Amino acid sequence: MKSGLIIILLFFTQALMAQQNGEVGKILVVKGDAFIKGKESPLTLGSLVKEGDVLITKGSTLLKIRFLDNTLVSLGPNSMFKVKTFKLREGKRTTVFNFLRGKIRAHVKEKRKEGETIVFSNAEVALGVRGTEILANSYLVNGAPSTDVMLTKGLVEVNTSKLGTAVKSYSLSPGKAFNSNLVRKNGIGAVKSISSKSLSLIASSDEFLPSLQSADGSFVDLDNSISRSHGIDPDGDKPKKVKVKKNSKPALDTTVKGVIAGGFRYILKNEPWDIRDAVMNSSKNRTNNKCYYYFYKTIPGGGEFERFRRERDCDEFENDL
Repeated sequence: MKSGLIIILLFFTQALMAQQNGEVGKILVVKGDAFIKGKESPLTLGSLVKEGDVLITKGSTLLKIRFLDNTLVSLGPNSMFKVKTFKLREGKRTTVFNFLRGKIRAHVKEKRKEGETIVFSNAEVALGVRGTEILANSYLVNGAPSTDVMLTKGLVEVNTSKLGTAVKSYSLSPGKAFNSNLVRKNGIGAVKSISSKSLSLIASSDEFLPSLQSADGSFVDLDNSISRSHGIDPDGDKPKKVKVKKNSKPALDTTVKGVIAGGFRYILKNEPWDIRDAVMNSSKNRTNNKCYYYFYKTIPGGGEFERFRRERDCDEFENDL
């Protein structure tokens, strides 16, 4: 027996044992407030996720779950996500996830095999996944549901029968995106293709999909939204100048002694959590070749600039946190 097959069998054996204990996934990242519906305790790093759980995030929260089949699901602020079905039988999966509200980004790493079912759905569409990375939004516009879906890799079979279109299913390929209300209005021809540049930008990041429909019901230009979210002027193709709101945050007191990192003296009590984490764990992170870069951008619909960090290999930087 080849070593690769042994590893796969071991993986599914361990996954089956975990499932028998009620576990179908674990919280990999939690930043902000998140909980399971009906339970008082907030979700923390390593919290177990079980079949039937409804995960809810509050404002400014990021939640990432790793499921037993190695599928990664990230939830943005004010999101609701249900693990409706998660079964592993004889090495085959039957998984049904409901993205009920907010923003999700899901990476199904293990490709679907014959006889397996992997579905992401809400009240409007059902996505049959073969092994891919999808981004989706579920929200209300003027009191009516609106759903966005985009694919960065792989292939998804989209069931649009609930939208009343002549074509009831559609194969979504990388770089394609649609909004349910636009498809309902104009049919499958309303599926959009974004530029290769926009696809590269969003595929290489871990950000969520900008909403394709505005609060007033109008539809946005997705290429422009993606460019702006990365600080790029869609017309000039140059980084836009970041305007930092004056007096939005108190100036750091650099005269007080603190932790020195990279020649700079940090006053950790005055720093936000991500800076504190990077400074306090810098030695361990560098040993693990884990470094960060930071940038500011606006979240579509948010208006104000927020700081984000991305992980990269340390050999890509001359200086790092």
